[in-house]
Amino acid sequence: MRKRGACAGRSRVGPRLIGVILQLACVVGAGPGTNESCPAVSSSEQSSILAFVREEFGIPAAVPLVFTDEGIVKGACLERVHIQSGEPSTFFDLHIVVLPDHAFIAADVRDVRVSPYRAQLEKETEVGKRLAHGDRPVKGKSAAPVSIVVFTDFQCPYCRALHHNIALAWSSIKDDARLLYRYFPLAMHPWARDAAGATACASHEDADVFWRLIDSYFESQPALTRERVLGSDMQLIANIPGPTWERIQRCAKSVQGPGEVGADIELGIDVGVAGTPAVFVNGRPISVSAPADLVAAVARAKSDLPVSRAAGEQTRNQR
Repeated sequence: MRKRGACAGRSRVGPRLIGVILQLACVVGAGPGTNESCPAVSSSEQSSILAFVREEFGIPAAVPLVFTDEGIVKGACLERVHIQSGEPSTFFDLHIVVLPDHAFIAADVRDVRVSPYRAQLEKETEVGKRLAHGDRPVKGKSAAPVSIVVFTDFQCPYCRALHHNIALAWSSIKDDARLLYRYFPLAMHPWARDAAGATACASHEDADVFWRLIDSYFESQPALTRERVLGSDMQLIANIPGPTWERIQRCAKSVQGPGEVGADIELGIDVGVAGTPAVFVNGRPISVSAPADLVAAVARAKSDLPVSRAAGEQTRNQR
């Protein structure tokens, strides 16, 4: 089931995306482990786990599953595993923990010595660092304490509505927030990927050109076609000089622009994006139906800063 007010992404399989196989894993006799002392999941054990997951979630045999070992949980022989669809048109994404005997799996393992609130905040901080990494244009102060990252599709009507809501909220959050757009064009939209590639190319020209093109794509969305996305009328609508527009056209038709779009799609999938728009505020996914939702999310993120200030300062120093 997709969230309300969103364009659906790839098709999902199974009755749920991430099921809780075990609510709590109690590991008896599992002492401290290291990569050397903890045996890896063997190929036959991988096959057994994949067969279980396929049956549990009702995944058709024709859909390949990719098993990725993400390493040992610190202090125990618990192995984190990522299982996802190997078929681009089918969405399945599952993170599990394999217990020491490799016969039991759990949805997650929690350290009761760590505050759940702090653990969640640290996880969101790590996601926020990944999403905010890069040198593309940002709107707002580069050192602002709150980062808003939007995965968008220029042909998605809900993305257009979100863009309008951000504009309405901006005067209230501009002193505390920085806005960054990432591309997540959906296969159902015929010209969305071309627009994303052109925008990626515009980001290398000039920040003003980049933001004008984004505004123009959303403003012109109902009347746009694939032919018009890179046409001369879009150049006029976005008020982009001729030579600059010609460079954007060449770039968009090469591998550079589409390559950046593909990288954003991979990043989005990795952090759980399945449709558009997807909004993250300091790494925390939120839903925005009105400008007030974004204002409240920025205020909440700002109030969380004392807990994660050290991580935040380190992130800014690394950019």
